[in-house]
Amino acid sequence: MSKPIVDESVSTYDYTLTFDGGADPNPGRAYGSYHLKTRKGRERLESRIQFGDNMTNNQAEYLALIHGLQDLVRTIEKASKSPDSYSVEVWGDSQLVIKQLRNEWKVKDAKIIPLHGQATNLIRRFKQVNLNWHDRSNSVRLLGH
Repeated sequence: MSKPIVDESVSTYDYTLTFDGGADPNPGRAYGSYHLKTRKGRERLESRIQFGDNMTNNQAEYLALIHGLQDLVRTIEKASKSPDSYSVEVWGDSQLVIKQLRNEWKVKDAKIIPLHGQATNLIRRFKQVNLNWHDRSNSVRLLGH
């Protein structure tokens, strides 16, 4: 039985951000990617950003999301607008990141606590953010890893 593919192409949000991160091995060399799409269909893919060595998959997932949110804030502010006027739909295959940011799971790892704080602060800059988990196959299809 194949897993359903989530259709992330249709959104009522101003922006859609899809992120993914990993480490090879785990812990090891961390990397991540993100994809930004406007409601009008403009897209940008940032692929295989290197985050450093001796990091975990979870750290890489958070860093990919943080980089994507920072990019989106810069893009909006570059147009002399404010992020608090925009809504963002976020998709990721990391249950840990999504559930921690939704406050469904506690953040216990000392290395994750500051990343969680940074992501939370960025999320608060927007009018609305909807955090969604999707199957890994969706990340692979869109981001290539």
